[in-house]
Amino acid sequence: NQGLGTALVERAKAERPEALDLWTFKSNRGAQRFYERHGFRAVGATNGDNEEGEADIHYRWVK
Repeated sequence: NQGLGTALVERAKAERPEALDLWTFKSNRGAQRFYERHGFRAVGATNGDNEEGEADIHYRWVK
């Protein structure tokens, strides 16, 4: 559903009004654009040392 992701992000922001953290794979440009449109900023990254073996980006939203 178009708009469902936005609704979920807005709900999460309401539940945690001070800040939110999340991670997305570095290869997932669509997710990165989505989170950046919703005010999240990249604050870190990993080298792929996770169970998926894929580099990811740490995003944070702060009110």
